[in-house]
Amino acid sequence: MKKTRIVSGLVSLVVIATLVGCSGDHSDLENENRTFVYTITEKPTAYLEADRLGIWFPASDFEALGLYLAPNRPIEVHVKNTNGNSQPKLLVGTYSRYKYADVPTVYELAAGCNTIVDPTGGLLYLQFVTEETPSAEAQVTVSGGSPIPSYVLGESTHEEWLHDLKTMSYEDVQFISNKTMVVVSKAAALQYKDEDQDFMLTTLDRISDAADYISGTDGSSDLHKPNVHKILLTELAEEDVDFTLAAEEYRILVPTKSLKFVMDPAFASSASWGLWHEMGHHRQALNWDWNEVDEVTVNIYSLACLYEFDGTITWLKGKEVWDVLADYFKTPIEERNFNSDKTIGGNGRLAMFRQLWIAFGDEFYIKVHQLAREDNAKTEPRIAARDLDTENQMANFMVFASQASGYNLTNFFREWGFVLPQEDYDVLAALNLPEPEIDLISLRE
Repeated sequence: MKKTRIVSGLVSLVVIATLVGCSGDHSDLENENRTFVYTITEKPTAYLEADRLGIWFPASDFEALGLYLAPNRPIEVHVKNTNGNSQPKLLVGTYSRYKYADVPTVYELAAGCNTIVDPTGGLLYLQFVTEETPSAEAQVTVSGGSPIPSYVLGESTHEEWLHDLKTMSYEDVQFISNKTMVVVSKAAALQYKDEDQDFMLTTLDRISDAADYISGTDGSSDLHKPNVHKILLTELAEEDVDFTLAAEEYRILVPTKSLKFVMDPAFASSASWGLWHEMGHHRQALNWDWNEVDEVTVNIYSLACLYEFDGTITWLKGKEVWDVLADYFKTPIEERNFNSDKTIGGNGRLAMFRQLWIAFGDEFYIKVHQLAREDNAKTEPRIAARDLDTENQMANFMVFASQASGYNLTNFFREWGFVLPQEDYDVLAALNLPEPEIDLISLRE
C-alpha cells in the first residue's frame, strides 16, 4: 500500500537513537509491504516563528505522519533531497501523551537510508526546520510503520472514519485540521465516534482563527502573517492532574477528563472557555504580558472566541465585578495598585482590558498586537523581549494602547492604579495625543 502526503517540519533536538545504514535485508521489518511517501518542505523553527510573532510559546513545528512504530521494531526511512541538502528529523512519541513531561525521541536522518529502532515506540512525526531562510525540500519514504486511523479535514469522511475505527489495529488516533493536530486514545475515539468530525475540526480552526484575528495576524505584512505551524492538542492519560487543560511549549494538554472541551464540537463552539484560554496562551505577547496579568491578558483571546461563537458563557457581562470596581475607584488614587489589589481579582483586571476594547473596538487590540510585534522586531531592542520586567512591560502596554487608540491614556492608567515612575508617563505625554473624548473608566459590559 502506498500513500503520498504533504507535510511540514518540527521541534527541539534530543537524540537517543539507533541509526544504521539500510542493510538491504528487510526481512525483520514489520509491515514490510507498507510504504508511505511524504513530500516535506522546510519551515522556520518553532522558536524563530515565536520570536517573529513576539509570543511566549512556540507552536508545533512538526507534522503527524499517521503511523505508529512498535517498541524495538525497526523501520526504514529513506530521505531524498529534491531541493537543498538539509535533512528532516524523525520524532517517535507524542508530547505529554501519558505523562506531563513526555517528549518525543528525535532522530537525525541522513540522506539515503536510515534504519531506526526505538525502545519505547509511539506515533511518528517529521520535523524539517531551519534558523535560516527555508528553502529545502525532501521526499521521505517510510517502510515498516503501522498506519493508524487519521481524520484529515477536507480529505476524510465520517463513513471512512467509522470503518477505520472498526477495522484497523491501533491504540491512538489523530485528527488534522488547517490549524491543529489532535491525538487521542482509542477509547476517546470510540466514545466520540458519532460526532461530526468536520464540525469538530472546523470548530478548532475557528477558535484558532478568532485568536489570530484579535492578535492582528492578518497577513498585511510578513511580520503579521499567522504562525506557519499548527498546534498539537494531546490527550494526557496521567490521572489526578490538578488542571482542566494546560498550555506548554509545542502543545496543549487535554486530560482525559476534559476531552469534551475538544472532542464535542457543540460544547467547543459554545462554552469551551478552557480551550479558548489555552489557545490564548499560544498568542500572548512577550512585551506586554507581565507576571501579574499572565492569566488575565490570555482571556482577551478567550473573549474573542466567545464573541466569535456568540457563546453561552457570561464572563464579565452583568457580573458583580463591575460593582467591585465601583468601590475600587472610590479609594484614593494613591492607594490603588492594579497589580497587587486583592479586591479586584483577575476579572477586575480583565475589565480594564475590556474597557479599552469597548471604547475602541476590535481594531484596538489588532493594532496593539501589531505595534508590539513591530517594536519587538527592532534590530537593536533596548531590552530583549524575553528579558523584560514588569515595569517595562506595563510601560510598553501604555504606549501601545495610546498609539492604537489615538489618545493619551495617562489618566486612565493612573486611575486604574498603574504605579510606575513619572518617566514612563512622560513617554505618553511626548506622543502629543489628545485626551479621550469619553470617560473610559465608566464603561461597562
